[in-house]
Amino acid sequence: MDLIAYRGTIVVVGNRGTIDNINPRKLMMTEGSIVGLLVAPEDETNAAIAGINGGLASGALKPVVGTVFGLEDASEAHVEVIEHKKGTSGKVILSMMTGEELEEDLAKNPGSCKL
Repeated sequence: MDLIAYRGTIVVVGNRGTIDNINPRKLMMTEGSIVGLLVAPEDETNAAIAGINGGLASGALKPVVGTVFGLEDASEAHVEVIEHKKGTSGKVILSMMTGEELEEDLAKNPGSCKL
């Protein structure tokens, strides 16, 4: 609750129990909100995916990608998310490809790999 921005939203995803220590006064001071998210209807999910994919294809959306890790380096990727030892400033990506497959793909497609 101490980190919510002015008019920010806390989204509760995947919780199976109660959430203690919610201070309504702090929430009111930020004019924030708390919402629960289960799953969007399929048509809304498909529309959102189509919009994102369209934005990526047209170049309107340009995600900032930091470091890409192969699946065998999952523990190193987790450390990078927390500690930024490699100076990552974008998203840390954990690819289903191995590190070797990633290197090959990046060599074939500089700046645009399949991940």
